[in-house]
Amino acid sequence: MAGSGRALLLLLLLLLLPGPSESKYMGLAAEVGEQPCKDHTQCQSGCCTRTSSNPGLFCWPKTIFLQCVPWRKPHGYLCDGHNECQSRCCIRLTEISPYRCIPRTGILAQCLPL
Repeated sequence: MAGSGRALLLLLLLLLLPGPSESKYMGLAAEVGEQPCKDHTQCQSGCCTRTSSNPGLFCWPKTIFLQCVPWRKPHGYLCDGHNECQSRCCIRLTEISPYRCIPRTGILAQCLPL
């Protein structure tokens, strides 16, 4: 019984894989994360965004909630605003230091200096 279940699963997986003619769909990027893009319409996933600190845009998969989320700077990176940081927290630690992404702290996970 287990052998026939595995065979059925393998057959279903083979049917779901795209064929050679389907790998490039209407001129859209086949491999997510590899193809540079200028707007969402050029990507099979419908998501053209920054994937790292590099300024270029690339096709990238949407999240499980079907959102196209841009790359955000990790803790310690220089920033100009809260939206640039993974933690959504961009502050100066002293009056003379530059703005940096820092983790949220405290019981309510507020954006406070360390």
